[in-house]
Amino acid sequence: MMERINKRTHSDYTQSAAYLPKDLVKNFKQLLVELEIGHSEAMEEAIRMWCDAAIKKVNKSK
Repeated sequence: MMERINKRTHSDYTQSAAYLPKDLVKNFKQLLVELEIGHSEAMEEAIRMWCDAAIKKVNKSK
């Protein structure tokens, strides 16, 4: 089992915030409950996926 990290105090982590449409946030929160995962875990996965796709797009345009 993986060791849990205290992300609030760990030097490799920082907090990030965004203004999002209410319907998107509501859907996101419902899915978190359905999938039984945490907010931070889901956000990290989503941002990593977006970054991977954006990097591919940038590399194609070079």
